[in-house]
Amino acid sequence: MDESSLNNLIFNMAVQASGFASKIPDPPQAVAMMSAQRPFDGFGLVDGYSFYWEGKFDKAYGAMAFSRLAEHQHENLSAIKRNKGNAWVVWGVWENRKYFDVWVFDYALVEKMMASGVKSFKKKDLEILKEKKFFTNTMKGRGGTPSVFQDLRDKIITVEVWNEVFGTGGIMAQAKKEKD
Repeated sequence: MDESSLNNLIFNMAVQASGFASKIPDPPQAVAMMSAQRPFDGFGLVDGYSFYWEGKFDKAYGAMAFSRLAEHQHENLSAIKRNKGNAWVVWGVWENRKYFDVWVFDYALVEKMMASGVKSFKKKDLEILKEKKFFTNTMKGRGGTPSVFQDLRDKIITVEVWNEVFGTGGIMAQAKKEKD
């Protein structure tokens, strides 16, 4: 499993939810330097809800560093948010080599955290979000069903959700922890 598998999962969920989606494949390594940069990994439309995503993948739990997003990806996702679009950073962990645990972060949260000096979503934070059910598990047999797409959409981690889970001033508290 790899990042392409995560992007296929998101694509398949949108399509099977009677929607439309398109992945923007990365070029082969041999031509990557000569090719135009891809703005993000994909986009879709389900029941009038449009979204754009950048997927990141890990084989084990750990921090999800914002530096993993390339500058042009930050710029493109930020432009989508400024124009009232739904821009996501989707982080998937291939758990026990059987299924993905998936978190969908609203890009506005990433921007706000970066502006506050936070450099990543910490492993501990992700475990708390998982405990509070702000993640989606794509167990075998559920990976591409419409209910999983709805589950993803219902569990987007926004600034408001983050502050609800981590308390008032959650982002600023996180920034202070990183500085100490």
